[in-house]
Amino acid sequence: MKKRLSLLMLFLVLLTGCWNSRESDKIDYVFAVGIDLSEADEIILTIQTPVLEALKPNAPGGEKKYKTISVKGKTTFEGIRNYIDVTGQKLFWGHTQTYVIGEEAARKGVGRFLDFFSADPELRGTSYVAVCKGKAKDLLEANPQFTPIPATYMNNLVKNAVLNGKSPTVMFADFNRMLAEPTGSQPYLPLMELMTREEYDKKHASILGKYMDYSKQTPVYYTVGTAVFHGTKLVGYLNEKETRGLNWTKNTLKSALVTVDCGEYGIASLELIGGVKERQKVKVEGDKAMVEVKVKANLNIADRSGFLDVSEEAVIRKLEKGFADVVTAEIEAAFNKAIRKYHSDIMAFGNTVSDANPKLWEQIKSRWENEILPRAELSITVEGRIRRTSRTLYSPWVKSPSD
Repeated sequence: MKKRLSLLMLFLVLLTGCWNSRESDKIDYVFAVGIDLSEADEIILTIQTPVLEALKPNAPGGEKKYKTISVKGKTTFEGIRNYIDVTGQKLFWGHTQTYVIGEEAARKGVGRFLDFFSADPELRGTSYVAVCKGKAKDLLEANPQFTPIPATYMNNLVKNAVLNGKSPTVMFADFNRMLAEPTGSQPYLPLMELMTREEYDKKHASILGKYMDYSKQTPVYYTVGTAVFHGTKLVGYLNEKETRGLNWTKNTLKSALVTVDCGEYGIASLELIGGVKERQKVKVEGDKAMVEVKVKANLNIADRSGFLDVSEEAVIRKLEKGFADVVTAEIEAAFNKAIRKYHSDIMAFGNTVSDANPKLWEQIKSRWENEILPRAELSITVEGRIRRTSRTLYSPWVKSPSD
């Protein structure tokens, strides 16, 4: 009897298969999706998928490696089902790298179209989310030739922009958590912008190529800044300095470069090493609040110009003081814009109060962002320590400015 049972179990194992498997030629793999609203207030999904045949090693050169198609629906799921009407293919979401939300859709509220992406079991919480200026459709339909598939270029930008401290990196699961309980810690996302090479050179390189034919240059995605939310709605933006001010208040910041101007002695770039240690304390008495932010960081001298002699203790102290001044100004700018102007506690000071005194938080949370926090006194303490100096410590051009 036992022998028969064992044989039966063996046959069952051999006969099993992937009951819900799907052939690769019958589905499209979503790499990126853009979300907009139509003039009739319908949801527009712009979906970018790879062309598998064009990605094979023996595929003819010059073939486009991806396709981008837009569909609409009154709900996200209806729009996704309408994709079949255009392509005859179902969508697989397990490889989705980035979600891009158009500016208008974000201002009207993301709650109406994100439910599907939160609930579908195929979707990963580790995909990245960003807001773009203008339409997400325009961003995904552009053809920047940095990678064979623009979605990969987009994903690399969103994932790595935080390394310079001028943009946050937010995964879909983290954004959902922010949306779940916004009072005490409001949501925010990185900001992405589509630019022509000429626009980029004018705005960010501050110079135009004299002999460059801009008509033949592909566009670029530019990822610097922060989209600030209040609840589910976009309320405004932080620029790159204000964004880094936000990031200084997060223990997640691992890399940044701060340039310090020492006047006649020259300029030095200080590189953050080992991340940031940030602590915050919030005191509330009645309707008055006192917010204390303390930042500690270790630094390297990455680059310098002028006559900075980093063997002198006074020069080191001057650079550290300059670093503290820059960071203090950036945190203050972020606080003034996000909290005093937009009334959005993206720095999570409300959570600090809630953790320390839950009873007090229950009493004040309804007035926290609109009344108490915007009028709070802000105290910032920054301690930067230079651990390593330049390898060109005794270079021949290092001299006193008076020489």
